[in-house]
Amino acid sequence: MELNADFGVEVDEGRLSLVLESAGGRTAGADRPRNDQYVPVLRLLPERLRDREAALLSALVASARVSALSEDERTLVKGPLKLADVSDVEQLRLEITSAQGRVGLPPGARKEGNNRKRIRLRLDVPGYRLEDAAQLAADLAGRRREPVDQLAVSRELPTAKELLDALPGVAD
Repeated sequence: MELNADFGVEVDEGRLSLVLESAGGRTAGADRPRNDQYVPVLRLLPERLRDREAALLSALVASARVSALSEDERTLVKGPLKLADVSDVEQLRLEITSAQGRVGLPPGARKEGNNRKRIRLRLDVPGYRLEDAAQLAADLAGRRREPVDQLAVSRELPTAKELLDALPGVAD
């Protein structure tokens, strides 16, 4: 099943960051609103990150409209939070979305704002370096992470046997 969700992984503040684009509105020629499956995706991505034993270092609103606010004013979740320790991903999702509604509103505003804003989740993901941002995005968009022996094949690295076979004087 493919979800209507636009996200990416980039490097920010010397960390890998998952950026989930906002929901709502229609783009020209689109059959449906932008990121209309924001909520299911915000459940799925932390689950996939939990499977990779990731830590959520912080979550903040990353929209252009509130970019002039301090990071503290845009923070939704302070970390670090080991996602492996999160038993209820839906509760985490609610914490992230419900906090968004007040970001950027004037003090004393009666009504909350949009809770499907563009957000940034700063991460620490074992096995992924800064230069692996595109790979992490691809892995999160797809299925579970491949077993370690399959990583060598998928990244076109030689296997241990191929390396041993290439050494002079080493025989089976």
